[in-house]
Amino acid sequence: MKKSILIDTSSAILLFKSGWMAPLMEHYRVGTGPAAFREMTVADYPGASAFRQWQKEERLVLHPRCPPEMSIGTNRQGLDPGERECLTLFLSGTGTFVVIDDGPGAAFCRREAIPYVNALLIPRLLSPASATARADAETAMQQIFAIGRYAPWVLEYALTCPPEDLVFFLP
Repeated sequence: MKKSILIDTSSAILLFKSGWMAPLMEHYRVGTGPAAFREMTVADYPGASAFRQWQKEERLVLHPRCPPEMSIGTNRQGLDPGERECLTLFLSGTGTFVVIDDGPGAAFCRREAIPYVNALLIPRLLSPASATARADAETAMQQIFAIGRYAPWVLEYALTCPPEDLVFFLP
């Protein structure tokens, strides 16, 4: 049985642009909320039609919006609606972990002890332990870094993170 994970808009778009969204969906049951899905499918955004198609095929699960009383609030530490909804879904019991790339969202996850990874770590999670696969994963991580807006320390951590820190997130 695949692990169920939640993904935010920016992470989904980064993974789409880098060619890692389809492999992610092969190994995990990937879901998101209505607000993030609306953000992902804005006309002319990278991947908009692919995200709509994946949702129709149930490769990208569209979870219902949580009741307002479960919300983490409307203006939490600079979170946008999609991030808030994704994190609220997790706190309501949906998903094993969250894929989120925005700084305020990652900070919220750390503060609230929500297990998360950013898009940079997806190639490592999906690559076998061989040296060749590891080199390919590092190349993919560099590509995602070039597409995204990351602080250099985030890439450094993703490249040097001990394997035992990733065990929980493995497919």
